[in-house]
Amino acid sequence: MSQVNGISGYRQLPAVQQTQNRSSKGIEAISSVSSKPDSVEISPTAQLLSKISMFPEIRQEKVEEIRTQLANGTYDIDGKLPEAIDKFLDDYEW
Repeated sequence: MSQVNGISGYRQLPAVQQTQNRSSKGIEAISSVSSKPDSVEISPTAQLLSKISMFPEIRQEKVEEIRTQLANGTYDIDGKLPEAIDKFLDDYEW
């Protein structure tokens, strides 16, 4: 194979030379960065959303049944509310 030599008397354009200088400085800067282990912080909002996503699916037919009873005044809130709250707090401790 033949070897290609630079053109004699050729001078690099200043813009090209500046770009090359910047590139070499960037490589030096990257290599001098200390290695730290990666870490992830999860926000309180994301933690709460994660807990909520573990809730069981909503039984829509049951919700509609209770809504109808509430609208008709036939749902026994006083008898069921304390038990429902206790069960909820036992199942999903914050």
